[in-house]
Amino acid sequence: MSRQTLFTAELADHIVDELANGRSLVKICADESMPNRRTVLRWMEADTAFATRCARAREAGTEIYEDKIESTADCCTEETAQSAKVKISAYQWIASKLHPKKYGDRNRVELTGADGGAIVTLNANELTDEQLAAIASAGRTASSESQTSET
Repeated sequence: MSRQTLFTAELADHIVDELANGRSLVKICADESMPNRRTVLRWMEADTAFATRCARAREAGTEIYEDKIESTADCCTEETAQSAKVKISAYQWIASKLHPKKYGDRNRVELTGADGGAIVTLNANELTDEQLAAIASAGRTASSESQTSET
């Protein structure tokens, strides 16, 4: 049977369903009745709604890895512990790449100004004269309050 190359709603639904079930696009497109992977990628480039559906389906499909991790851990014995560790690590890595907001590493950087205050960056070219005057006035007020408390 020849590969499907025309976009249809039914075919799009099938691809989205398979992605939501945790199958990769490579595996989906390996089926002879499915279009080539590059064809599906072109469809995604041309149709943002289809691309969005696929992205959401991929994220939903990552829940499969939660089950795989749990199942692998539950079936682990002393003899299979090392291979289970490798599998679990791979499942975690895949999930973190497919759905980084939920499964990715949480890297957070916080910057603070003096005394824990906020750091604010302004582009003076984008401010009105009134806004610049208010900022200058606030700076003078803060400076005079600082000098008063030091005496």
